Amino acid sequence: MATLRTQVQNPGARRTVGQSLLSAARVVDTKKVKVRLAAFAKAHAAYVKAADKVVAAEAVRDSAHAAVAAQDVAQDVAVDALVLALVGAGAPRLSPLKGLSNVAPADLKKLGTQKQAKELLRITAAITKRGDASPALKKATKAAHDAATAVIKAGVSVVPREKLYQESLAARDVLGQPWETALAYLKRAARVAEDDGATGLFAALFESTSAVPAKKKPAKKPAVG
Repeated sequence: MATLRTQVQNPGARRTVGQSLLSAARVVDTKKVKVRLAAFAKAHAAYVKAADKVVAAEAVRDSAHAAVAAQDVAQDVAVDALVLALVGAGAPRLSPLKGLSNVAPADLKKLGTQKQAKELLRITAAITKRGDASPALKKATKAAHDAATAVIKAGVSVVPREKLYQESLAARDVLGQPWETALAYLKRAARVAEDDGATGLFAALFESTSAVPAKKKPAKKPAVG
């Protein structure tokens, strides 16, 4: 028989162990461990609630990061379009950003998302300031400016979501030790109850049969003939 372990560090495993234990407790006589069982049930409920908040916060945070990634793709497309427009307006083909930036187009796209956006805003501001842009260049400049602005805006939304995720993670982890302690006390109480005549209680709460997967038979070799 495999015994449910105390000191279960994995959040998912804690949820599974707690649910399994509390489900087992519903079909056996737990009067002799009533207090400890209630304490564990309370600790488990608090831990699960906190863990659910982590899952929700993580989903929101990941969604914000995905939005930044999507805007970054649009930003790269805008950079390519701006470079083409600059060349079309007479800029050197090998250095279309000359006089606008010290960063080459290929290197600009390799910058971090936010750094790229800030540099792109400087470039578009410089183009606009010159005041001699063709209609095509004006259009590409505005598109690049808008793309960079969208990246920065999306990046700003990540900060509070990341903070919420980290805070919910910390709140859940703080409840980990009380969960472990309550489980350990319940386990000890169940052993004592066994000595006091509650035969089978410990096994019912903390032991489960480990399923052994059946060995696969080797595939038969096709007959040669």
